Amino acid sequence: MCHLPPPVRVRGSAWQSALSCATPTLHRSRTHLATRAARVLERYPANGKLLRCYGKFLEDVKHDPVAAARAYAEANRNGGGEGLLALDLSALHGEVG
Repeated sequence: MCHLPPPVRVRGSAWQSALSCATPTLHRSRTHLATRAARVLERYPANGKLLRCYGKFLEDVKHDPVAAARAYAEANRNGGGEGLLALDLSALHGEVG
């Protein structure tokens, strides 16, 4: 178990200690998310909204822009749901313009 000093007192080697404690947890979380995403995409391979979200995950979390571009391209072919993901709620209500 990692015991971290209060944030105000974290300096120098304390940061290294904090990062060394957090790194395994971050790696497990990233691996878990990737596994879950793969399962969901196996079940719904043509869902453009899911593919776009997966592309965002690949780009921001896994730092894999090539795979993200493939996911975005596939999302565009399958109706990517740009309106929902951009929080443009007019697309949900069928409003145009």
